[in-house]
Amino acid sequence: MKQKISKQLVKHIAQLANLEIDDTKIGLYQNQLSVILDHFNDLKLLSLANVPETSRIIEEQNIWREDIIESSFSQKEALENSKNTYQGFFVVPYVLINKDE
Repeated sequence: MKQKISKQLVKHIAQLANLEIDDTKIGLYQNQLSVILDHFNDLKLLSLANVPETSRIIEEQNIWREDIIESSFSQKEALENSKNTYQGFFVVPYVLINKDE
């Protein structure tokens, strides 16, 4: 059963993903998202009653290592090559912004 995705839903998803999309591409995205949802619906039809639960597809043994404290950079050395610092910290551009403000 083909699920039809509305233009409004495509725009809403793009907004949630913080993506700017061209109105000429909305039809393409509608079709692509519909195909993806159809694949998920196909997966729902599979009988998994006899499939054992798994947390990994391969077995691994003790992938963790012991923490070993080693010497590291001093704060001054770490900040040496930074373009912008303030009171002993790196200054970086905002990553998350609110578009509504």
